[in-house]
Amino acid sequence: MQRGCRLVMMAILMWLIIMNEASLTWQQRLATADGPPTALPVASDAGMSAREAGPPASIFFVDDDSSLRHSAAMLLEVSGFIALTFDSAESLLSSCDAACDPRTHGCFVLDLNLNGLDGAQLLCELRQRGSTLPAILITHRSSDARARAAQLRAAGFGLTLEKPFGRGELVRAVRTALRLPLEN
Repeated sequence: MQRGCRLVMMAILMWLIIMNEASLTWQQRLATADGPPTALPVASDAGMSAREAGPPASIFFVDDDSSLRHSAAMLLEVSGFIALTFDSAESLLSSCDAACDPRTHGCFVLDLNLNGLDGAQLLCELRQRGSTLPAILITHRSSDARARAAQLRAAGFGLTLEKPFGRGELVRAVRTALRLPLEN
């Protein structure tokens, strides 16, 4: 009986440790890394794969749904990425330096139906500012949204995900966009 209680307590303790690690913001992670936290992680050599480059990829997640942003951030961080979330296109653009730095390793996940600038307009603006990061566009399940997403993919806007999407779908799309091997 006591051994069973110890195992349960150890499992709870490990879960708390994992959740604490997952809740660290990217600023906190950078502050604890070697050297000053001056920039987002970057791939130092374009010829290196994402895994060999060292630091995890930064995922710039833009959606006006706070619960989706929160759950996606937790999922992405548990999956080994740095999740940076924004509630609008304007909030990402106001902190665009890292997202537009050509050395930044990562991708965008953009809601196509944002208020103000939508995901496609945001991506055009990011491209004009010099960003070359791949993008995943999030759409709602409707025939109009599917038709628009197909047009955007044909125009070179990258991958699309339909809401609601599963945890595995988001991670798979990010890994595909980053050209990382898919995990089982």
